[in-house]
Amino acid sequence: MFSWVSRSDLPDEGTIEWLFDVYRWLLEETGGYAAFRSRARLVLATDEFFPISRDLEGDALAQALFAAARSHAGMAARSCQLIGHEEDATAKDLLGARAIGEFSSSGPAGIFHGADAGRGIISYAPSGLRDPESFLATLAHELGHFLMHDFTREVPGSEEAREPATDVCAIFLGFGVFSANAAFRFEQHQDAFTQGWSYRRLGYLGERELSYALAIFLALLGLDARAAAPHLRPNPRAYVKNALKHLAKERAGDIAAFRS
Repeated sequence: MFSWVSRSDLPDEGTIEWLFDVYRWLLEETGGYAAFRSRARLVLATDEFFPISRDLEGDALAQALFAAARSHAGMAARSCQLIGHEEDATAKDLLGARAIGEFSSSGPAGIFHGADAGRGIISYAPSGLRDPESFLATLAHELGHFLMHDFTREVPGSEEAREPATDVCAIFLGFGVFSANAAFRFEQHQDAFTQGWSYRRLGYLGERELSYALAIFLALLGLDARAAAPHLRPNPRAYVKNALKHLAKERAGDIAAFRS
């Protein structure tokens, strides 16, 4: 009935248990499965979800993406301000095509500054707008912070696990495709005189963990891999397909318990 499951494409068992604990916590803190089912949608990088003018740039683009993200997360009614923040220059910014070899971006892509009288403040690095998909993954993570701000129970795994749990919350809000795709980006450049490569990591969990969390989201909504696969990069696409097989074979009872 079930095809072969590759264990190497899965998180370790302890992490899988923790992911289920986080989902259970999120469901309990947000009204249960019925509330989740009435709100949750798999958000995709399409004009249907983001009917935004291609003429927008800078902060105007950031605000338009933020408004759409808040709406899809079911948080449009929650007051939250988005502002830009200063950021450190990267090696690529300083050297441009002269940057030879390996480098990674640094500095926070987004920051949740807390909520005062119910009003949240999120800041973003303007350079993130060069990659709108990763920018939306950042916004989803910070909206996860905003959602979790008023939760009454401790984060599964203690307060040290808050940031990884926020990655899961972004997926819980519907942005799993963005989170999984943005977990690791690798780029190469070469011309007649220089060559090099760059990498960028977003979030606190790796591709396997984020992909498994996305698979739980899909399973809760009764969706299969085809709902997300065309929009995923090769690695997370393979990981999600394998995670869904694992869920069907070994964790179907846990999914059924969540639904009840």
